[in-house]
Amino acid sequence: MSFVGAWGGTSAGAFDEPYRRLLEAHRDGTLERGVPLRDVEVARTIGVPRLLVRGGLARLADAGLATMDDQGTVVLHVTGFASWHAAQVWWLAVFELTARTAVPVLTDEDVEAFETLVTATARQGALRSDTFAPLFTDCLRFLVDRSPNALARREAGFVLDELLSAQESVPAWAVWDSDAFLLVAARAARSRDPELMVDAVHAYADLATGPHLDSVRAAFGLPSEPAPAWERVDPEDLEPPWRRDPAWRTVLGAVRSGVLPRGTEHTVGQLAQRFGMDLPVLMPQLRRLQQIGLAEPTADGAVRLTDPTLADWRDAGQLLDAASERCTALVVPLLTPADRRALADLVELLRYQSTVHDQAFTASVLQTARFFAERCGSPRLRNATRIALARVAYVVDHPPDFEQWFIEDYLAPLEQAAADADPMLATEASHALRRHADRQFATAMRNDAARYGTMDA
Repeated sequence: MSFVGAWGGTSAGAFDEPYRRLLEAHRDGTLERGVPLRDVEVARTIGVPRLLVRGGLARLADAGLATMDDQGTVVLHVTGFASWHAAQVWWLAVFELTARTAVPVLTDEDVEAFETLVTATARQGALRSDTFAPLFTDCLRFLVDRSPNALARREAGFVLDELLSAQESVPAWAVWDSDAFLLVAARAARSRDPELMVDAVHAYADLATGPHLDSVRAAFGLPSEPAPAWERVDPEDLEPPWRRDPAWRTVLGAVRSGVLPRGTEHTVGQLAQRFGMDLPVLMPQLRRLQQIGLAEPTADGAVRLTDPTLADWRDAGQLLDAASERCTALVVPLLTPADRRALADLVELLRYQSTVHDQAFTASVLQTARFFAERCGSPRLRNATRIALARVAYVVDHPPDFEQWFIEDYLAPLEQAAADADPMLATEASHALRRHADRQFATAMRNDAARYGTMDA
């Protein structure tokens, strides 16, 4: 088996075009849904080599749009409301990140082009034109494509494609008066103000989870009601984390220790022999390596160990902030009394560690993200947060410590949000922590540039 046969993943550029062709074939019915298809047949239908189509199919499976086995059989799913809504929640989180990080790097030409696009979109909305929805999507994609965060840009592009692939069963965007987002976003672009762009994205989220979600629910034959909250998950009921898996510990240890040097390529057979693992045991470990940015498949099915930079660590940290903000807002209204006591203990620990500048402070800050992820009822969001946590911990050998000691502007509203079960206040707290994180990322990048004379973009 090749590495591609197990998973194409989000970091393998060779599989982007096959994935997009598969999405289009899934959307327009070129490939039949609900019946077993062979990868050879799929490759022939969409005009892509079999090895590459398997990578695209695996990414489709990760998006919840297909099921694939190791023998090359795939079943394409019909989009249901639950999977679409889970994708929408993750999209809103990652879009906020791409939009706010795009704003400071926009050129004058970008700003002019975006304002022209926004004006045309608003005009077509006022006319209730059929071109409004595609133009609105173009506005979203414009911001995504200009984010300097490569990881978020890629993830946002994939999930937006996923949402659009469902438009056979999901109505197109028809919130005709979307000026609350469009006009504020244009102002944010003109002023290069990331916080104003966050306000614009929140206005968009209100429309997406209000009138647009109501129209989607109606399309699925569901009654119109507030967006359903996922139930709280008991952390004890979750599958054990990867760190308790001996096979994972062996493979990750070999990469992190340098026994398998960064930048080297290996066949799956060579790795199976080296680790003494059967393929059914080894393949999930290679998939996990790729999920956290330490490996990628080559076009011929081998495994390349990556050599990430500090910019990759920063990108992962920003993605963690985005995922954790959404988890926190979802979970805060569902906290049990025991949860609130545990969170209060964690907040007090953070206060103590920040006051005395304890070196364990970094781990405790990350534990707040883990606390909410482990109670989040959306598997997609929970897993995204877990993967981002692992990337932050492992993607570079010596990640910088979090040394933003004065975080009471995060702790106090988080405490109050938990007491009041207030998701809006929880979001304000997350924004405060994100601003501290952005300062830490900027400091780390400057220090890296001073040390080595260059700065990764």
